[in-house]
Amino acid sequence: MSLVTKLGLMIGAFGATASLAFAQADRIFAGHPLPFTPSTGKVVGFYLDGGSIASGYRLDPVTTGNLTHLLYAFLAICGPGQNAHAGMTCKPEQDFQLAGTAPLDDGAFTRYFADLKAQAPHLKLLASIGGAEGSKPFYALTRSPEAQARFVSSVRAFLADHPMFDGVDIDWEFPTDSSPAAGEPNLGTPGDAHAYADLLHALRGALDGLGAGKRKYLLTSAVLTAARLTRVIDYRDAAVDTDLFFAMTYDYYGPWTQVAGHHASVIPPDDPGLGPVGIQPLLDAGIPPSKLVDGIAAYGRGWQVGPTGALVSNYNSRDGVEFYRALAVTALGPAGTGIGGYEVHYDKALHAYSLWNPAARIYIGYDDPRAVAEKGRIALKRELAGLFGWELSQDDGDLVNAMNRGLGNRPRR
Repeated sequence: MSLVTKLGLMIGAFGATASLAFAQADRIFAGHPLPFTPSTGKVVGFYLDGGSIASGYRLDPVTTGNLTHLLYAFLAICGPGQNAHAGMTCKPEQDFQLAGTAPLDDGAFTRYFADLKAQAPHLKLLASIGGAEGSKPFYALTRSPEAQARFVSSVRAFLADHPMFDGVDIDWEFPTDSSPAAGEPNLGTPGDAHAYADLLHALRGALDGLGAGKRKYLLTSAVLTAARLTRVIDYRDAAVDTDLFFAMTYDYYGPWTQVAGHHASVIPPDDPGLGPVGIQPLLDAGIPPSKLVDGIAAYGRGWQVGPTGALVSNYNSRDGVEFYRALAVTALGPAGTGIGGYEVHYDKALHAYSLWNPAARIYIGYDDPRAVAEKGRIALKRELAGLFGWELSQDDGDLVNAMNRGLGNRPRR
């Protein structure tokens, strides 16, 4: 079966154009943040990329009031495998310490988050360390007690110097498997499974020492959901000292896969090529539901069916990535039924929305506000900690609104 045939069957299975899940479409697709009262105590979190801040993105007061957690992404680590941003601020003697706050200088970084914390004292600010491009130093530093101690000490120093932050988030992608590009070695080893938990234990000790019983610093971690990793990483042990785990329940499909598919569906895909993914593998690995935060994506992933029937992921020069705030204007429309040649389809099996443009032959899987609200209702039913998303500047307000709505927070009039 050709790829284009597979895509055709997928589109055909979606059924009719989705009916609205709420009575007033203008409240679902408002295009701006609507005020909510955080009455349920559930996490409503988002990562915010440093590049977005450097480009001028600023939180409005309504969005700030609608969030409980905001994670700055990312602080880099100096040393073997450091990313390009780290190279701007690292010196040879700084191996295994936190780098500076590039792409922002530290003065701009401190002012931004100090002002934000002053405006919204309720908001838990976390500095996320690592990320997809900054995780390589984790492999080396966790294999040396001296290197790990230097790293942990630098994290404590960062929090002491930046009191507006309430803790740190470890985004190690991923213990035991560095997902190397073709021709590159896999930096991961089986020992990472326990080294990950040991690192979090060491950080908890440092954060508790810094707080000295007067302040509780948060320790969180962003985690992949694929069972091939959750089965080998010691999440049960790590959960003892970790407050929250942010489950990356997205990127199931992308340029690296052979077929198109919903990359952030409500119900995880049943795909032999993926294996089990989603919240359940993390629960099976021993993470308590009360510490697990389900993920949403503020971006879609698309493909174009080329003239030969092959799928082209880079049709837009961004590997098929489409920000939700742009899709809302160019493809969804104010009623969420499709504009500009796009049709909105709903997959009843995956509880997921997608866009299909028959003329351009472009398919885009994305997290629709209606699907995000359903993720919130499922989080309540399963007694999860809440919802989080990547990345805040890619939303126009609709997704944060839907997170609050689904988690049962009351709208303010």
